Amino acid sequence: MQPAIECLCLWSDLLGFGAAFERGNWALDSEDIQGAAARIARIERFVFRSNSPAHEYVLVLNDGIARSLDLPPAESRALRGLLQWLQSALTNHWQINAFEQDNGQPGMRSVLCVGQRMGLRDATKTTLSQVFAGENAAIALAGDISVYSPLQFQLNLAFSKAYIIEGLGKAKGLGGPALFVEGAAIVGLNQLINASEESTDPDRILVESSIQARDDALVFLVTVSHRGIQKESLAIEFDAQGIDVNHRGIVAEMYRVVRFNPLDEGSEFWFDFTDYQYDQSLRIEDPVNGDYIDPKGARRLR
Repeated sequence: MQPAIECLCLWSDLLGFGAAFERGNWALDSEDIQGAAARIARIERFVFRSNSPAHEYVLVLNDGIARSLDLPPAESRALRGLLQWLQSALTNHWQINAFEQDNGQPGMRSVLCVGQRMGLRDATKTTLSQVFAGENAAIALAGDISVYSPLQFQLNLAFSKAYIIEGLGKAKGLGGPALFVEGAAIVGLNQLINASEESTDPDRILVESSIQARDDALVFLVTVSHRGIQKESLAIEFDAQGIDVNHRGIVAEMYRVVRFNPLDEGSEFWFDFTDYQYDQSLRIEDPVNGDYIDPKGARRLR
């Protein structure tokens, strides 16, 4: 077994997906299930366009997507990568829901949790490693992978928590195509950023964060500055009140994202997570890879 690693995991699940299989009698050639398959393909294309491969690991599992990021230690200089991952995850959730809404689909719900992960075994096994084979057969079997167990998801408690909490759904106040963030993740990110080397060395780019509790909202704010001049900022605004979860030993307070101000935009531009509307001229038709939405389309509505 490997040492425990602190990580974040975002689990996203397409809503209303199972109903298509019930209508289609679980037959892949049915019209309903073909539509569901096309829906999955579109979602995957969005992820592959906006994922952060230098920083994260992605597991696509039927109608769900898990995105796991190992948290850098406090002395790390990788805060920029952490912020880029956070921005990528939020923007991708918004893009998918804007596209889903535009196509009359119920959307996707996401849950972001913090926790630990641990590798337990090899990530893959070939058929040859498990059977006896002659020389000719061995050549083919050596390249045949018969067991998949991604290292980053073998015992990933952040993934488990996010998966279980997302499954609670509307009955526990976690309904609709929303994005919910565990309170412990917000606090942990704030502590990590402010404890890092980059936040205390005046000769380097200064990255700072704060949690602001207002009557109408909870705000997580990150600022990036150099020599006293603010260069950019990232802000996530949540509902003021969290949703208490106490289920199967998981005790958490979940906060619904209301809107998001990305790093590379001015303070006036926000992605609205309560109404995924966008400028239709920014819907890009791609006959090879499938249509997608330029996230800058949200700006033209403001």
